[in-house]
Amino acid sequence: MGGFKTVIFLLFVTAVTSSDLKDFLHKHGYFNKFAYHGNENDALKSAISAFQSAYNLRPTGTVDDETAALFSTPRCGVSDLLYNQPGNKWERDDLSYYYRNYSPDLPRDELKRLTRRAFQYWSDVTPFKFTEKSIGNIVLYYGNGKHDDGRGKCYAKFDGKGGELAHAFFPPDGRLHFDEDEYFTTNTTLGVNYLWVATHELGHVLGLTHDTKTKGAVMYPYYKKYDPKGMSLHANDIKRIQAMYGPGGLYPTLFPKVCKDLLSNCNSVISFCKSEVPSWKELVHWKCKKTCGFC
Repeated sequence: MGGFKTVIFLLFVTAVTSSDLKDFLHKHGYFNKFAYHGNENDALKSAISAFQSAYNLRPTGTVDDETAALFSTPRCGVSDLLYNQPGNKWERDDLSYYYRNYSPDLPRDELKRLTRRAFQYWSDVTPFKFTEKSIGNIVLYYGNGKHDDGRGKCYAKFDGKGGELAHAFFPPDGRLHFDEDEYFTTNTTLGVNYLWVATHELGHVLGLTHDTKTKGAVMYPYYKKYDPKGMSLHANDIKRIQAMYGPGGLYPTLFPKVCKDLLSNCNSVISFCKSEVPSWKELVHWKCKKTCGFC
């Protein structure tokens, strides 16, 4: 049986993965198609196992159903194993951003509102303050295929509809690119949830790498569809960003007040959050869902 599985694997590699699978694993940091050592099939099998281990899948070294499903799920274009180097962080907490162009998928006012919300997720838990200007530290660009955001041609070509949704670059680069072959939406499960993509990519702009172990994390590489209950940063996202920059925003001042005694004081907590935080439902759901029954 082991020999039969090996034959099937080799046929799969020859017929299907000689280009697509190797390209995918190479791009995301698991396989160097230009410098592998020894037998190519053995090297590819090891690369598949490494990918599976990174995502808490059984490291079989073969493309089983779970692995194939993950391969085919839309995701961020940043490599999983592109580890940030020491010092790759912003040395200032007042960052500005600007739009090189705009996506036609959303009304401009709505696009800007959602982008501000994506920035707010990170500023709520760090010392960062983000301001839109005509030119700035961070550029947002919407394009397809080979593209240029005005700071020079991007080496990472977009792959068309599906696959990779966007990519961004670590500090102090500040580039954030969306694949305009996707259809970006809000408040619907149709298309691609712009808010999730923007928030995820901003994590990279601030210096965070992927979190392949935590499916609920915003920095998990694979796309999470729109949830009408709202979205929020995961505890791992907050822990990682605060390890780089320290706490700030709403985190150190608001939460000790609102999450102390929720079982007996839920109504006053809700009132307080309404007055202090525009997205109060998301905030209370994130921090207090274990004790607030309405969440």
